[in-house]
Amino acid sequence: MRRVFVIVIAALLFAGCSTAERPEGVVERWLLALNQGDAGRPDRYASSVASTAVFPGWRSTDPGAFDVVEVGHSHPCGYRGPMICDVVVPFRVVLEDGSELRSDALVGRARDEGPAPTRVFTIVPARTGQGLPSEGGPPIGSAPLGSWLEAFLVAAALVAAAELVLRAVRGSAPRR
Repeated sequence: MRRVFVIVIAALLFAGCSTAERPEGVVERWLLALNQGDAGRPDRYASSVASTAVFPGWRSTDPGAFDVVEVGHSHPCGYRGPMICDVVVPFRVVLEDGSELRSDALVGRARDEGPAPTRVFTIVPARTGQGLPSEGGPPIGSAPLGSWLEAFLVAAALVAAAELVLRAVRGSAPRR
């Protein structure tokens, strides 16, 4: 019985070790890597075509060319072509010289790559109505009260489960 309990707890804990990435996170990491120039290795997150479209001299520039990087929430993608587009992620980049680029990143994978990691494969002109957080869109870090309550309940359940495991281990330990 105790072995089954430990296996169930381990399975629940390891279920949180997912490799799925939020598309907004992929776009944000790409833009932050692009801001570091070639040293940031933006090719891990996007094609060089997409990187060059956002920042043409990224390979030979010093880090810190972006003043502002803002990423919005993803939306379903309607693009069909050689790439499988999962979502569209709006973003805004302001360079140190004050020039601004607003665009949408198409995030997905190549059809022949199978379950490859999602990447930014191209950018397209920004669609209207895709609000960024600074324009009245939902803040990235906001969570409704229900999410906080759910997190509290999960934490309480984990503490209770840990207490049960400790009691079971203490009860089965040999007495001296």
